[in-house]
Amino acid sequence: MEAATTTTAGGELARGCMVAALALILASLVPAVPLASTAHSAAPPPPPRVALVAADEANAAERTMPLLAAILERTGLVRTSVHLAEDPAAGEPDPASKTSLTDPEGIATADGLVAFVSGCRFDPETLAAFLAPTRDGKPLTGIRSSIHGFRYPDDLPVLSERLWNRDYGARLLGTPWRFDHGESSRTRILPPAGEAASHPLLRGISIPPEGLLVRSPLYQVEPLARGCRVLLWGEAVESARPDEPTRQPIAWVREVAPPLTTVRGNDGESLPLPNPMQRIAVTTLGHPEDLESPAVRRLAAQLVLWSMSLEDRIPEGGIDVSLGETAAAPPDR
Repeated sequence: MEAATTTTAGGELARGCMVAALALILASLVPAVPLASTAHSAAPPPPPRVALVAADEANAAERTMPLLAAILERTGLVRTSVHLAEDPAAGEPDPASKTSLTDPEGIATADGLVAFVSGCRFDPETLAAFLAPTRDGKPLTGIRSSIHGFRYPDDLPVLSERLWNRDYGARLLGTPWRFDHGESSRTRILPPAGEAASHPLLRGISIPPEGLLVRSPLYQVEPLARGCRVLLWGEAVESARPDEPTRQPIAWVREVAPPLTTVRGNDGESLPLPNPMQRIAVTTLGHPEDLESPAVRRLAAQLVLWSMSLEDRIPEGGIDVSLGETAAAPPDR
């Protein structure tokens, strides 16, 4: 009996070994199916987000910035968020407010900033959020009145806030506020010349030989800070100050380089910018009637794309700036 039992067990063991060997042989004959790669199955990262800040009631920034945001979103190159001047007591948008903005945290965490602000006196928390992208060396686009974006009282005890009255324009955008050529004057945009004419930012921006007349009064901005590259010039038409220079830059770009690698902190100390080659783009256009021109809409949007290092994605004919059925350039106030 023991011999039979041993023989049966040995046979089962042999059969098991044969089955295992056969399985290995078959496995070697069947091509291996690769496992799905997590790198291919992962969703691509979202486009960078640009925060557009609108706090200039006189120029209807609360209407022009959503229009610009819609144009930028349509490119698929960036996402946008719009942050309006806010009545802090009511917690609701109020174009006349100068102290608060909607969703300041969304500004602080943005990948780039578009500023259209004038005469602001942001509370400390709002100011810190507004300045956060700049402190981090992220791209900045300044539109028109942002050159005089702050107007803190002269007797304000917090020195660092009062310094922004001049520093935001002079240290970041390339020029302090000086003057304009009068509310009744206009600007004639001149055709780009020289190397500027081939700059990718100006793709699709068509200016006739005689110039393009727009509503914005011309700003006096010269001399610009070191490193500013002028792309477009303008001439004052019917200037209230004919004795002053009537030809001025109206669009320029710069990359912050030493020694301009710090911004002033909220408590007055100098803070280094992690990226010493921060891109900054500026235009002094921005009157609401200017946006009736496709050339101005394209200029504003492509300034933002250049600041975000996306100029290689701008097509030869420029981006689409057509207005949808529900969108229209905002009227003058």
